[in-house]
Amino acid sequence: MTKPWEPQKTVDVIISDQEMPRMTGLELLKKVKAEFPKVPFVLVTAHSNFKVIRRGACAAHSDSDRRGI
Repeated sequence: MTKPWEPQKTVDVIISDQEMPRMTGLELLKKVKAEFPKVPFVLVTAHSNFKVIRRGACAAHSDSDRRGI
């Protein structure tokens, strides 16, 4: 059994802000989904930019499991 302070080999979920210094949350989402498609990703933002929200939702789902976004 691993201790909470020991490094983990799996990730349960990624939570990211949209606005970050080196890349946007949307850019990170695309990179994560390309490498780890099953890892849940939560993209948060203080802005109500529908274009970014839609792009994030589309990037989170592959063509095979789109849900009418």
